[in-house]
Amino acid sequence: MFNLLRNWLTSIAQSKRKTEVSATRSAVAAGRDIRDSTIKVGLDEVGVAECIEQAQQPLVDGFAALTTEIARSKGIDPVPLRAILVKLGEHDVPDAAIPDRLIALADKLNELREGLKSSALYDLKPMKDSALALLEQGDFSGAYAELDRGRLVAQTRRHEVSKYEAEFLADQARVLELQISNLAAADKYRQAAALVSDEPHSAFQYLSKQANALQNEGEQFGNNDALRAAIAVWRSAKELSPFESDPENHRKAHNNLGSAIYALAHREPTNDNLFEVVAMNREVLARDTRESAPKYWGAAQANLGSALLVIGERELGTAKLIESLDRFREALKTVSREERPADWAGIQSNTGNSLKLIAQRQRSEHYFGESIEAYREALTVLDETMASQRAMTLMNMATAFSDLGQLRSTQPEPFEQAIKELQNALTLIPKDRYPILWATAKHNIGTARNSLGIVTGDLFHYRDSILVNTEALTVYTREHAPLQWALCQWGIGLALSKVAAKTRNIEDVITAVDVLAEANSIISPSDDERAKPGIIGALQEATALAEDLRAAARK
Repeated sequence: MFNLLRNWLTSIAQSKRKTEVSATRSAVAAGRDIRDSTIKVGLDEVGVAECIEQAQQPLVDGFAALTTEIARSKGIDPVPLRAILVKLGEHDVPDAAIPDRLIALADKLNELREGLKSSALYDLKPMKDSALALLEQGDFSGAYAELDRGRLVAQTRRHEVSKYEAEFLADQARVLELQISNLAAADKYRQAAALVSDEPHSAFQYLSKQANALQNEGEQFGNNDALRAAIAVWRSAKELSPFESDPENHRKAHNNLGSAIYALAHREPTNDNLFEVVAMNREVLARDTRESAPKYWGAAQANLGSALLVIGERELGTAKLIESLDRFREALKTVSREERPADWAGIQSNTGNSLKLIAQRQRSEHYFGESIEAYREALTVLDETMASQRAMTLMNMATAFSDLGQLRSTQPEPFEQAIKELQNALTLIPKDRYPILWATAKHNIGTARNSLGIVTGDLFHYRDSILVNTEALTVYTREHAPLQWALCQWGIGLALSKVAAKTRNIEDVITAVDVLAEANSIISPSDDERAKPGIIGALQEATALAEDLRAAARK
């Protein structure tokens, strides 16, 4: 994919090699070695290079400004940031995701630099210094190799310098994280923790980093096995730090364990793990107070609210939804809007989610209005560096508009607004970087399209619903996200049935029945009570239509 990053990298190559032109697959490109033949079109080679360089200068300037600004704000040299851009280009990261990813990886780079500057035995320090020098030049492979050389030297003196080998392993893990290799990084942290197992505090730090790497892999790329592994590691870290002797690390592990369980539970069709998260956070609130442990007390309020929100969404009634709203409002009291804008916006957005679901149950335009206002308030503190969180807030607001449309029933405008907000969100969450969020946005567009089809009678909306839900299924699988998979199938089956009702196409309605039956096989035994009547009604409607069309065909 020739995105802005690729253009920027090409321009760097041209500045070094202005006279080269290559032909690849019947195309003319600049900036690579000549292979097989040389092509001249009008201008000589220097002229071609100069024209291309002039055309691409705005793109070059944009990425140069981006790297310079991030480097300045993080106190680092732009050279290794450019090398990270190369890696992002090799992974085909879209342009929209570049700033978000580069800022996060700049923090990883700083952490690694500080680690390489830390103390080491006199005969190991030169290798760290060499790795740091290579890192500053953007030579990640060379830095990794130098660290590996240091690790092998340290390995021969395991008993006396095991902690230094652990440091090299951890430094290698950070290099791997810079290259978006979370699972390999987690394994390096695991090895580091094993080397210092006789030092509980050090082992805890490495286990925490291992769990974080696994959790990042699970949350960002839909890897449930990675989430399960993260849960196991957080449990080990928690056991390693009893509350009586190490309350700070115990609280940290307990909080993050709940976060990992919640991330997995959100994809599961049953509520068992969600109830565990509820119990864990109630345990914290029974032990700690806002005065004794404000950070963890506030986190427990917010996390309890999140778990209750999901359970309340799946169940009937409003009791859990109202409690979730109360919990979020308590959590907001502990977070400064100015000092922690991302945290404040996340909790504020969740108050919107609670208000939206209460509005659904009570069929209240007033609560929908409060919900939409809460999302808009959250967006005011989320700048361009917080792309994924802005996208999530836009997606939440879109569902509020869509639900408001269901309440008004005959007006297309709320559904059209929902689709507009979801399309805005998609520009911030490319599939390769945020596959789960991307798939959720696609499915939600499908839901809004089906509703527009019902309101307007236009078959275009049903056909687009089939398309976007099918796209979402490239991420959601029956094995790893059964409930989300079933909801997408429901959207497809409903759309096929509505199309068949107008076109009288028996093949479409037969397919609809099959697809809806598959969805029902997941939803009916799940704990999502809210969805059960809808899927059963859609299946019955499609089945009746199929029987009618078969009867008509026999006459």
